[in-house]
Amino acid sequence: MHDIGKLDAYTSDPLDIAMTDAGRLIGEIPLGYYRVRRELDAMPGFPAETAQALLHIILSHHGRLEHGSPVLPATREATLVHFLDNLGGRLGAYDRLEKTLPPGTDWSAFDRVVGGGAFFGAGTGTPPAVAGPAPLLDGPPPFAAPRGTPAERPAVAASAAFHAA
Repeated sequence: MHDIGKLDAYTSDPLDIAMTDAGRLIGEIPLGYYRVRRELDAMPGFPAETAQALLHIILSHHGRLEHGSPVLPATREATLVHFLDNLGGRLGAYDRLEKTLPPGTDWSAFDRVVGGGAFFGAGTGTPPAVAGPAPLLDGPPPFAAPRGTPAERPAVAASAAFHAA
């Protein structure tokens, strides 16, 4: 429902998708707000708080003022709709890029939505198998828990003594 304004903002001809005059002059978000607002006003007894929450989602779903939302998401629900809408757009960019990828090509060209090239792995959309971890030179991996007592670890002992003083 957050994109319902697109019904009035774009033409319905699937061969020639273009913005309508209303879409260009008013924008999809206000058009969606007005469409839903009219329907809500025609429903006697519709809870005012629910109407406000729904209209806020429509107005804020682009997430930023510079992206066309007249207000920022200010509720959990509005934030969720914004992030899901954004995620759908980003994942759609991968679909679009993969369709135009020449056979045998691993990487797409730079894409503004992705923020770089997209990797599709050997032209199949599957990253190549990764070999096991590199062998360690000496001692535990850097993320391992320290061993021994604080007294056996000079840096820990010095820190403990400093903070105890």
